[in-house]
Amino acid sequence: MSTETTTFLAYGVHIPLPARTDIGDEADRVEDALRAWKEQCPDVRCLTAETLTGDHLFLTTRCEHIAAGTFRTNVTSSVISEHIADWKRQLNTAVHALGYHQLPGLSEPDWMVVNDYR
Repeated sequence: MSTETTTFLAYGVHIPLPARTDIGDEADRVEDALRAWKEQCPDVRCLTAETLTGDHLFLTTRCEHIAAGTFRTNVTSSVISEHIADWKRQLNTAVHALGYHQLPGLSEPDWMVVNDYR
């Protein structure tokens, strides 16, 4: 059995879904809902990842694939504060619109490194 790892650098929020949630179905629901909220949340996207602790769902505004064997420097310094403020507003709008704002363990938007083992 072979496992391929993909790594993403993203600005967003991890959605702590209940363990029995079907991530594929939830991602489809999120993508459908985000189409309706495109005007308020134009940069918000859904990212799913299979990690060592299970399947996870993220809402992101900036998401870059980081190739294996490479690194990045000064990633966050190239993003101006106005972008961050707007991304936070968009992510918070999406979190509330999708009903995730009441989930225990929901974090504030921030930079994340996401490893996807598929």
